[in-house]
Amino acid sequence: MPRRTKKTPRYFEDLKVGEVWEAPSRTHTESLFYAFQLVSGDNRPLHYDMEYCKSLGLPGLLAHGYQVLAQTAP
Repeated sequence: MPRRTKKTPRYFEDLKVGEVWEAPSRTHTESLFYAFQLVSGDNRPLHYDMEYCKSLGLPGLLAHGYQVLAQTAP
């Protein structure tokens, strides 16, 4: 099935099985993590404290689920 590249809005009913949709790429920077923490009020150190994450064996900050959702929406 051909890839869709148009930016025209569509309804769910317009989607076809097997259709491929590509979202624009975005880089999750520390600034975006801090900004999302500020607007979401989520003050858990997993989302903004790099040293805390590394002490848990994580390679970096852990993105909040809603942060990923917000940044992957077109």
